[in-house]
Amino acid sequence: MSKRIEQEDAAVEIKTETVPLTLEIAKHYNRMATLKGDRDPESITGLRRVEHLRQQNVAGMFHSPEWSDVLVVDEKGKKYRVDGGSSSRMLVQAGADFPRDLYVTLRHFRAPSIKSAQALYLTFNQLWSARSKNDRIKNWAGYVSELDGMAPTVINLAISGIAYHMQLHNTVRVLGKLVPYDPLEFIEMYPEFIKWTNNLTGVRHLKKIGMMGAAFATWAFNESEAKKFWVMVRDEAGDVPPLDSSQPTRMINKLLRDVTVDKTVTWSKRAIYVKCCHAWNAWRTKKNTQLSYFKEAPLPILK
Repeated sequence: MSKRIEQEDAAVEIKTETVPLTLEIAKHYNRMATLKGDRDPESITGLRRVEHLRQQNVAGMFHSPEWSDVLVVDEKGKKYRVDGGSSSRMLVQAGADFPRDLYVTLRHFRAPSIKSAQALYLTFNQLWSARSKNDRIKNWAGYVSELDGMAPTVINLAISGIAYHMQLHNTVRVLGKLVPYDPLEFIEMYPEFIKWTNNLTGVRHLKKIGMMGAAFATWAFNESEAKKFWVMVRDEAGDVPPLDSSQPTRMINKLLRDVTVDKTVTWSKRAIYVKCCHAWNAWRTKKNTQLSYFKEAPLPILK
């Protein structure tokens, strides 16, 4: 009996139609009311989703979407959008890039109560059915010959470091708000750097996003010197007598080790990035450094 009651209270699909995709339909779904707790399109995550779809659209990789709405009987037939918010918003903002010759599948549901509408909403974009980050990394890297067989965790650390460096220096804004870079894009752009990081990530305390961001910065500045510097950091080596703790390569190794082992030592990603850059500059100029960090100070200029 209880199962039958639950089924009677469930939302049901009453009509599905596929029609030409137009700006008017996109505007209609973009403006439609949403249930409480729906994704906020003005949040950083929301802006990022829209920006990702925009990039797909400009690249010609945006396909015919599927959007869904539900009519709630006990709310006098009020209609809510339960799927399609990011894509409809992107299309409304597309301007001259609005895609042509696409269709949109519209799924219309009816729910007896707001509770059953909420249950329907939760069936869309479920985490368990989504591809994991490792899945997506393996998919992207699988078509880059240099990265064939490389562990996705190593790739993830490398691309996260690149993205962090990019965010520090070249922030992207959408509607006035900062939007994080999508690290996956860097798999095809910087495969040689990503592959090279295999030389570092076997050491536990070198697995830091701030450090990896600085490694990429030095690599982009002077690849051959960066290879020497970071291998010396890894091996706790130095190249200027005396071979003691004053060596910048040894100093930064110790700092990274302390942050990893001693939980009372806490430095932000930005602090680690800056200190690594100071160590690099000291090594390049053969000068001493205290690896100083001041939160409000500008980022170091590499030498």
